[in-house]
Amino acid sequence: MASAERNTGMEWPYRLRRTVAVAAAGLLLVACLMLAACAPARPRLNFAPSMAATETLARADGLVRAGCYTCLTEALAIYESLAAGPAEVPVAAYRATDTAVLLAMRERELGLGSARSMQKAEALAGGLPVPADYSAFLAMADTVAWKSLGVSAEQHDTRLDTYRVVNERFSEWRSQLLASAPRDVLSAYQLIALDCVYANKLSEANQTPWALPAGSAPLLRARASTCSGATASQLDDLMVDEPRLKELHLFQGERALGRGTLRTAERHLLAALSEIPSLIAANVVLGHVYLAMEDTESALVAYHVAASAVPGQRDAMLGEAKALSYLGRSDDAIAVLNQMVRLGTWYLGEANYWIGWNHFRLNQLDRASADLVVARSYLPMDPLVDKLSGLVALARTEVERAEREFRSAAEHFAGRQTRDCDTGYYLASVLVMQKKWPEGAQVFSAALPCYVEDEQAAHARIAEIAVSDLPAERKARLAEAKRKTIATLQAQQARAAYNGAVAFANLGNTEKARPLAERAAQHPDMAEVARKLIARLQPGVRPGASE
Repeated sequence: MASAERNTGMEWPYRLRRTVAVAAAGLLLVACLMLAACAPARPRLNFAPSMAATETLARADGLVRAGCYTCLTEALAIYESLAAGPAEVPVAAYRATDTAVLLAMRERELGLGSARSMQKAEALAGGLPVPADYSAFLAMADTVAWKSLGVSAEQHDTRLDTYRVVNERFSEWRSQLLASAPRDVLSAYQLIALDCVYANKLSEANQTPWALPAGSAPLLRARASTCSGATASQLDDLMVDEPRLKELHLFQGERALGRGTLRTAERHLLAALSEIPSLIAANVVLGHVYLAMEDTESALVAYHVAASAVPGQRDAMLGEAKALSYLGRSDDAIAVLNQMVRLGTWYLGEANYWIGWNHFRLNQLDRASADLVVARSYLPMDPLVDKLSGLVALARTEVERAEREFRSAAEHFAGRQTRDCDTGYYLASVLVMQKKWPEGAQVFSAALPCYVEDEQAAHARIAEIAVSDLPAERKARLAEAKRKTIATLQAQQARAAYNGAVAFANLGNTEKARPLAERAAQHPDMAEVARKLIARLQPGVRPGASE
């Protein structure tokens, strides 16, 4: 045993609570004398397998140490082959079981939802001779939550009892793992995971997380570097040291998206998918990246791949519906959203909002209004629901209701420390419709610089696209979309300026009305009516209605 294990550079003591009956103690005495410690009991093993078997075992151990998902998969196959082959390598059956447990945890952490590795681990553990006992390790692995972006909401919900189980057994599990983690890969991995996910339990017990020893295996560093409190440099350094850990590009992509470095995020996510095409979470995050880039066609593809592969994956379904909506495919979007509503429970507010959004675009105002009532029951303080409700009310000439909705939207946007130019514009419009000239004039005046800021941001984005390393076709497509946005923003600036001029003119304030009218006259859509207003800005002359 000593030669077989130490030649690999790893120690894999046989699992916690592998106790034996007192009656068997004498039978194990000889084995105990052969080991550094007598604690883990197991059947009589061949401690000197053939050189070929030893080398194969060492290769599998190295793959486990590397820790990449495909490495673990390959190592498991090697261990199983050794355990079943003609060469007597009984230790391989235990290492196969350890590796299957590790794979089961990795599947959950990455959102690979087949659960085949957990089934494999349970089968392998059940096939080990008495007194081998993996029950604690299997129980701990089974409490690992699925990465929600990779599985359906229903599959993710199967782990809702996790916190109750962990609360009951946290102290017991952690004390067991602390005892064996320094010399056991699986124990160390589970301890890191436990400390990472349940840091609050450590704080309650006035304990500190287990410190990862210097020179720890990349497998262990990978788990530590994906904890919420880990620094980005930990993950980056690990990827340099062990480039086979390509699935970790998923976590780098998520972090890059959070920083707003979208092209970097895209590269990481594509790298993750090149290694594990079934990594659905990477497709979902990639869809988010493309939507943020305003590359709606690419977003639709990414979301559709995820939604097709994992029915009931709500983030992918909602993303696909948004992309279809932006592309003007309202009927297709509504079909996806209705399916979300039928599934129930998750994102019902968002689903009903987007159904309402599309019904509004189809000029089905009564249906849109009903959709938004449902959306608001789930999202009572969402400014987008307020804003769309205001637009529906305005289209139905319910001006007073529209004013209330736009005011609520403005308040809720401000509460989120953000702004929306269109909300201000439409609020000013309904104020002017009611001849509330002073406030209408002020709100229109505020909407104008808001649109200017958005136009400047769009120009900056075109400049970024031009110097990016995107393919030429994507550059052209994204830049053209931004140019259309700029044209819309410029038209809105002209309308805001004209309507502000009208409001000030109705207050008799020609000093403020004239520069706004002149600004509006610079845009071809508003030039004619703006020039007429300028000509009429004489004492005692009323300028007329707003646009």
